[in-house]
Amino acid sequence: MSRPYAGAFAPSSKECSALLTDIRHARSAAEVTATVHSPAPGFLYALPLFLRDTNVAITWDVPLVGALVDGEELEATWRHADRYVGPQSGQVRLHTRAEPTDSIDLRIARFRTPRVLAREIERIKQVGVRSQWELSELFRPYVVHLLGIASKKVAAEISEGTLGGSGVIDSVEQESLADDFLLGDIDRKRKVLFPIIVERAVGDLPSTVGDRVTYIVRNAESALESSVRRAIGDPTFGRSIRLIHRELGANTSSEAIKKVWKDRYPERSGLSDERILRSLTVDASVNAASFSVAEEMQDLLFEEDAAA
Repeated sequence: MSRPYAGAFAPSSKECSALLTDIRHARSAAEVTATVHSPAPGFLYALPLFLRDTNVAITWDVPLVGALVDGEELEATWRHADRYVGPQSGQVRLHTRAEPTDSIDLRIARFRTPRVLAREIERIKQVGVRSQWELSELFRPYVVHLLGIASKKVAAEISEGTLGGSGVIDSVEQESLADDFLLGDIDRKRKVLFPIIVERAVGDLPSTVGDRVTYIVRNAESALESSVRRAIGDPTFGRSIRLIHRELGANTSSEAIKKVWKDRYPERSGLSDERILRSLTVDASVNAASFSVAEEMQDLLFEEDAAA
């Protein structure tokens, strides 16, 4: 029995929770200002994003990272409404000698001078940058896998099955689109989507969201399919236009498509003839089409060899 391709599975919550926590801590640490006039000595606290040893995200009524001076205390309340575990809440009293609990992995770092405080804040931010990179690399195989799925899905939709099992982009283009999604394109013409999705995932999302890794995966699936469609020149709403065209028949006019469009989507702007034409003529990329032809030729050669 063959082993499944490792990239066919999303990273687990266990693999991601510490990295997501570091990323959230970096964002919170950026809001802690340390100057030469900062009170000292004191301590810097860092609260967890998840309950200990779970993928249950929790929210706090105080910043996840903050600084207090010696003698100061702060009561922090956490809560969550996980749809599987049920609502829970609790309190943690933050002070110089505070320690982790069975469910809360609390971190305390002492500082004696403002310079040490500033250095610790910078360290947390640098750890966040490194964790963002590690998370991107952790997701890369799965992102390439999702692009392959999207490529075949788009191929089946635009060709009504005539492209067989082939995709609309080849493996080289999949790697390139994965780079754009995770790290950004060379020209920086578009926002880097993966960090934006992660930034939302580590925020205070509604309890209905559930697992944060699942949230990342669902948003990645949608974004990557859109990137495949952009790569082959499929215009916005191209899929809807093709659906109308198929309903009306192959010999229908652009004016008939516009009329149905206006009736079906009154809130959207009208269609141009150019957009309709692009929607109905979009095809696999040149590289993917060439690769598909090469595969067919190779199969033919094998058949001739067998016949000989």
